[in-house]
Amino acid sequence: MKLNRASIRYAKALLQFAVERKELDTVHADIMALQTAVKGSKELAMMMNSAVVQESKKVEMYKSMFADKISATTLNFMLLIAKNSRSAVIPHILNAFETQYKAYKNIVTVSITTATKMDVSLKNDLVAYLKKDNPEATIEVIEEINEDLIGGFIFRTDTHQIDASVANRLKTLKRELNNTTYTSKL
Repeated sequence: MKLNRASIRYAKALLQFAVERKELDTVHADIMALQTAVKGSKELAMMMNSAVVQESKKVEMYKSMFADKISATTLNFMLLIAKNSRSAVIPHILNAFETQYKAYKNIVTVSITTATKMDVSLKNDLVAYLKKDNPEATIEVIEEINEDLIGGFIFRTDTHQIDASVANRLKTLKRELNNTTYTSKL
């Protein structure tokens, strides 16, 4: 819980600082690059969480790895976090920043999982329907394909999930049949 709270506070501070300096889009691009680096390198993630590696070594590693890849604002923020012995929080800060950024820019992310690829018109209809509730929002659709669904879809937002898949209906039907006792009327 404390880790989550701290990462949210750091992310919020970085967002506010980036807005003040009019570097929000640059910092966001840096955060996305850092997220990709952390997710793509198990060694980097382990180093960030390591209590064995001294913070001064982490600072030097961050400088050598990211100095020419991210902006000075983002790099200085990372170095400040590392100097304060909080490197383990960096991956959580990256995730929290992405959440804060989307809230600030009014970006709504929806995930839709289908058994086959959705056609463009259906995707456009979905975006239009979602924009009815929040016309100023930017709708970001993440499409996933899972053939195990058989048909239908699973729709997810941050706060809602609708499972209208054939596989879910079959599971529900099976559960209902297993819980029903049959009595012969013969």
